[in-house]
Amino acid sequence: MPREKNRKLMGMWMLILRTACLKRRKKWWFVVNGVPVHYSIREHALISGLNCKDYPKDGDNIGSFDFVQRQFKRKNKIFLSDVEKKLKTMLACEDRLHMAVLYLLGSIIKMKAKVPSAIEPFILRIVDDLEVCKSYTWGRYTFEHCSDEIHKLLMSLKGEVKEKVSLTFPAFIILLEILAFEAVDALKVRYREDFRSSHGCPRMCQKSFKDTGMKGYPITDINETLGETKEICSILEPTADEERLLDCIWDENFPVDYPDAVAEGMTTHLNAGGSIFWENLYERDVSARVVEEVAVEAEEVEEEPSNVQRVKPRNVLPPRDIFRELKKLMDVGFSHSHKMMKVIDEKVSLIGEKVKVLEYDVKNLQKEKKRLGRTYFEDFGYNYGYMGGDDSMRSGPVDVDTGMGSGHVDVDTGIGSRAVDGDVEMGSREADGDAKWVKQLILLQLRLLRLSLLHHKLLRLSLLHHKLLRLSLLQHKLLRLSLLHH
Repeated sequence: MPREKNRKLMGMWMLILRTACLKRRKKWWFVVNGVPVHYSIREHALISGLNCKDYPKDGDNIGSFDFVQRQFKRKNKIFLSDVEKKLKTMLACEDRLHMAVLYLLGSIIKMKAKVPSAIEPFILRIVDDLEVCKSYTWGRYTFEHCSDEIHKLLMSLKGEVKEKVSLTFPAFIILLEILAFEAVDALKVRYREDFRSSHGCPRMCQKSFKDTGMKGYPITDINETLGETKEICSILEPTADEERLLDCIWDENFPVDYPDAVAEGMTTHLNAGGSIFWENLYERDVSARVVEEVAVEAEEVEEEPSNVQRVKPRNVLPPRDIFRELKKLMDVGFSHSHKMMKVIDEKVSLIGEKVKVLEYDVKNLQKEKKRLGRTYFEDFGYNYGYMGGDDSMRSGPVDVDTGMGSGHVDVDTGIGSRAVDGDVEMGSREADGDAKWVKQLILLQLRLLRLSLLHHKLLRLSLLHHKLLRLSLLQHKLLRLSLLHH
C-alpha cells in the first residue's frame, strides 16, 4: 500500500455532505451531480481487502487480558500514549510484536477522536492471541464503525453545516477518502496515479494520490474538477481478480438492514444495467458551488443635484476576469523566476568546473614549491664532497708530489683561483634561482587571487539564488491567498 504523507479528506467530506436521506443504516447513498454513489460493505471490502464476513460465534469470549495485565499491571484505562511509550522502550521479543499490533489497532483500525480516550476492552483482549487477530473480520468491524460515525455526524448537523464548527470523523476513513476518487472519473484522472502492486491487491493498494505540493486537496479544487460531469460510477464494478477476492472476504447476504423501498428499487435498477440521474439535484448541486455576488446595502447619502451627470466607469472587469488576469501575471512571474534560477544554476556549475581546475593547479604549484625548496642548493653547483672532505667528490685532480689539487693557490691570500671562479658562478646562479622562485611565487599568488574572486562570485550567485527562491515562495503564497479570496 502506498504511504501517504497527509490525509486527503476533502473527497470524503464532499460525499458525506451529499448523503441521501434514507432509512437504511448499513447501505449509504451519496448524490453527486444528480448521480447516486453507493457505499456498502461490498465497496468496503472491494477497496480495503479486509475480511468482511460475519463475526465468529464466540466473539464475546475472544482473547484475554493476560498480555495487558503483564505489561501494564491493569486491565482498563490504557491509552494510546501508554502503548507508544512502552513500545519504544521494549527490546525485541514476542511481547513487542503484541504491543505493535495493539498500537496498530488502537491508532488506525479503531481510531478515536482528538481527545485522548482509553482503548476499548475488546482490542485489549484480542491482542493476546495474534492468530485470532489475523483471521478476525476487521472489515465488518471497521465498516460498522464508519456507518455509526456517519449516522452520528448527520444527526449532529441536522441538515445544515454551520460556520466555525469543527467536524471530526474518528473512524477507519481511508476507504471513504478513496471512494470519491474511484467513483468520479474526473477526480480519478486528476488526483490518482498507478502504484506498484500485484493484480490480486485491493484497490487502496493499486493507486496512490498525486503530489501537488500541498498537504491536501482544497474543496474548491475538487469542486472545480467535479464541474458538471455526469461520468460517475454509481456502483463500483470489480475486475476478474477482484471478483475472486470478494468471494473470499464478503458475504452477499450480509448485513441485515432497515427495509427501504427507495433504496431497494435503486439497487435493483442499477444491478440490472440501468442508470439514475436526477436533473433537479444536479442543478442544485452545480448552482451551490457558484460564488454568488453579495449584495451590499447602499448607504444613505444626500441627493445629488439634478444637473449633475453620472459617468459610468469604463473598462471595469468583473471579479472573475480580475482573478484570471491576476493568475496570468503570477504565471508570468513564476516562469521568469524559473528562467533566472536556471541561468544561475548554469553559472554556478560553470564556476564549479573552473574552481576544480584552479584547485588542481594549486596542488601542482604546492608540489613545485616543495621540490624547489629541496633542490635549491643543488641547482647552484655546491660541492658537498669537497666541503665534507670526501676525496671522491673533489672537483680537481690531485698532484702526486704535493698531495694538493691541481687548482692554483695564491701564496699571499691562500685562495685558489678555482675557488674565486666558483664564488662568482655561485652568485650568478643564486640570483637566477631567486628570480625563478619569485616568479613562481607571484604566479601562485595570482592564481589564488583568481580563485578567491571566483569564490566571491559563487557566494553572490548563491545569495541571488536564495533570494529568487524566497520570491518564488512569496509568489506561491500570494497565489494561494488569491485562490482562498476567490
